[in-house]
Amino acid sequence: MADSPTGAPPADPAVLRNMIFGFWSLRAIYVAAELGVADHLASGPRDSEELAKACQTDASALYRVLRALASVGLLSEPEPRHFALTPLGQFLRSDTPGSMRALARMLGSHWHWRTFEGILESVRTGEPAMAKMVGQPLYTYLGQNPEQEKIFDHSMTSFSSVENDAIRDAWAFLTSGTLVDVGGGRGHLLATLLNAHPGLRGILFDRPSVVANEQDAVNAHGLDARCERVGGDFFESVPSGADAYLLKYILHNWNDERTGAILRNCRRAMKPSARLLLVEQVVQPGNSPDPAKLLDLEMLVLVGGRERTEEEFRGLLADSGFSLVRVVPTRRALSIVEASPV
Repeated sequence: MADSPTGAPPADPAVLRNMIFGFWSLRAIYVAAELGVADHLASGPRDSEELAKACQTDASALYRVLRALASVGLLSEPEPRHFALTPLGQFLRSDTPGSMRALARMLGSHWHWRTFEGILESVRTGEPAMAKMVGQPLYTYLGQNPEQEKIFDHSMTSFSSVENDAIRDAWAFLTSGTLVDVGGGRGHLLATLLNAHPGLRGILFDRPSVVANEQDAVNAHGLDARCERVGGDFFESVPSGADAYLLKYILHNWNDERTGAILRNCRRAMKPSARLLLVEQVVQPGNSPDPAKLLDLEMLVLVGGRERTEEEFRGLLADSGFSLVRVVPTRRALSIVEASPV
């Protein structure tokens, strides 16, 4: 056993071993997500042989995966070789609110796995690994691989959808006037906020190809009369004259130079009374568990972006014509960073 500070229990190498073995769980979850195991179990327990036929797999090999998933709490085995979903395992179903199936498929995909093989090179150079390891930058690759792009889009939606209610519950920034959701994608967060505040109007701003598809969350919630769709490029400009500008998971995709360009375009579009609202994971001080510090590695390897501390946000904002007003935590890992023009 390794030495420990006086009074602390001795360090156990098994704890580190279990961290190292964590990738086994991810790969088993990925297999289940790819095969749709949870969907096949949605109606109740099934025999592993029957399940293997439904999934078109080798029965013995699938049983071993199911047994492993039961050992980490995603399945139960009510009788020998019969498996059922646990409450946690329900989130691997495609049709469950908060489903993580697409996220598991994306993180376990060949291109994502291959990209993370380059993390050492990213640490040595400070550059994203994906172009070198996969042959193309992320969005170029996805644009040329429609099935992977679909999985990626669904994974981002599932990742974000569980956070939107938390953002709504922490929201005390704007209940009337006009809100621009910059890079708002399919409008899930904007629809959540418009539903919560009947006096609020929205502008969904994203690439023309994104906003051209009106079969989005705004449409699904019957909010078209209160929301305008505008296509454009936030590196060139954003819609002007609104009361607030919301950017969720936008800045963490980019290095400081590119982030500054986005912020300056927002500043040029804003009237003096407007507010800038950045929804991001803010890296916390100290060494307590913090998902932002692990997500930061994803951004490094995948796109060359980064998660930031409050002080780093303060500096970027100041350089772009803003003053940081406050950081409002939510009940999820996200915070809302509020800034005003100066």
